[in-house]
Amino acid sequence: MMETQQNGWKVLTPLLLAMVLGVLAGGVGGLAASVYLLPPLVPAEGDLARRFVIETRPASVNPETMSNAVAAATLRLVTTRALEDLGPGAFVPNEAVIGRAVALTSDGWLATSADLSDELQGAEAVAADGSRYAIESVVADPGSGAAFIRVSAANLSVLPFGEPENVRVGDELLAVAGRGVAASSKVISRGADPRDLSAAVVSSEIFSARFRLSQAFSKTERGSPVIDRNGRMVGLLDGGNASDRAVPVEGIRQVMSGVLREGQVSRPYLGVHAVDFSTLVGLPEGQSASGALLAAAAGKPAVLRNSPASRAGLRAGDIVLAIEGVSISPGQSLSEALRDFDPGDRIELLVLRGEQTFKAVITLGDIAEK
Repeated sequence: MMETQQNGWKVLTPLLLAMVLGVLAGGVGGLAASVYLLPPLVPAEGDLARRFVIETRPASVNPETMSNAVAAATLRLVTTRALEDLGPGAFVPNEAVIGRAVALTSDGWLATSADLSDELQGAEAVAADGSRYAIESVVADPGSGAAFIRVSAANLSVLPFGEPENVRVGDELLAVAGRGVAASSKVISRGADPRDLSAAVVSSEIFSARFRLSQAFSKTERGSPVIDRNGRMVGLLDGGNASDRAVPVEGIRQVMSGVLREGQVSRPYLGVHAVDFSTLVGLPEGQSASGALLAAAAGKPAVLRNSPASRAGLRAGDIVLAIEGVSISPGQSLSEALRDFDPGDRIELLVLRGEQTFKAVITLGDIAEK
């Protein structure tokens, strides 16, 4: 079995290296590679949908019954200057809103899109009842795609977390749109974000998975909670270039306790960049879609200097097949597998180098100390 897998990777790896070095490096080589290699190798949204779909379930979200709960836990983010211009107690028009946040705790911890981090200085959070809260601190976490906001509050409405891994293509979700009204939207695809070619090579500390929704949302709706059929939060509207994607809450849950306790993000640090085979489609027939190829591209080294991976001897071209016996596969990407561990944990990686496999024991670092 292992021999078959090795032979498969032996054929596949040069193709992926060509894609990474050619397409992501740019130039003439990149142009040629994009013409001849991209159609079968980069993530295709329709194929991603088919790859992840297990069942298409009938929509059961009722916007009318859940709208109030979602709106109550969602706060608008508005610049203080805009609020001063409007005057005390004035209605806040949607044009004055820079984004939204959702309450994580009743005493004032909020979450929003990490894309908003640089816009929050001098901003306030406005609750559904008109209460205003000055933003005291912001903890950005590009790894999860979220930013944590601290305000002084009491008795904020909080939404329970759902299970993003149970969200399927075809499911109907809710998100706050327009003037605080919860709008329904269906999941078109889920998996790695395919918006640009550089997304093919990702950090082991970045959660690149996104839900693609059937409805596009405006810039002012960044950070709005995305709710499943049971009224539980499964994501936040992304603040990136696309307006129809949501960040799953897995990464938020992983670091939330550390942020609330210490005011900083703490998560395990491996220190590699890799192409996750599970996100690629159109692979040659019979090829396994498992493993993560350590690869450098666009100024991103395959293995970061002085990282835990570097100290363990990992290098560009290695393929991580499993962590602690759990395969890197369509159901478990490299970053998702690392999510199950804590900084300081010793883990065993199964690695393929050339035609040989070996085990590497690594002590994970802490992203907060990177």
